[in-house]
Amino acid sequence: MAMGVYQLKVALRGVKPPVWRRILIPGDATIRTLHETVQVTMGWSNCHLHRFTIHGREYGVTYEGGVSFADSPDKVKLSDFHFQPHERFEYVYDFGDNWEHDILVEKILPLEPAQAYPVCIRGAQNCPPEDSGGPWRYLSRRSTKIQRNMRPSGTEGDDGRLDPESVNVLLRDLQDGWLRRFDELK
Repeated sequence: MAMGVYQLKVALRGVKPPVWRRILIPGDATIRTLHETVQVTMGWSNCHLHRFTIHGREYGVTYEGGVSFADSPDKVKLSDFHFQPHERFEYVYDFGDNWEHDILVEKILPLEPAQAYPVCIRGAQNCPPEDSGGPWRYLSRRSTKIQRNMRPSGTEGDDGRLDPESVNVLLRDLQDGWLRRFDELK
């Protein structure tokens, strides 16, 4: 049977207006690839710890001095989970700010041989800046700026739409090796 492609909706919890991305990622993608894809598509810079919780178990990329995971992020593939449409799992980034993401398996599609994966096909809003204090502090700061008739940071000229092609340029750079693997940065 041919490998399928997961259409995932990655949504940041606790912020308004909603911040989300819709991505296509093949079933043979690893946990590491999924982590890197979420980082790039959401606009995070991978300077904090993270974890996925899938079917009640934690997965992620182990970094020196950080959280350890029982399974290798380079061996566990998305297809190993036998996801079905409408299943959800969680991604948490930055255990201090606690940015929680819901990841919904929207569809399972056939693999298009001419398509490069992973790819972002839609999205809305910029992600909050790194180290902005988590959803509650970020929204409080944003509300204060709006009350003072100032534009909240990260939204200047932002009409709420995301240009997927700008994200896909970064995803292609990651795939092509132009961006070094996150865990190789020191």
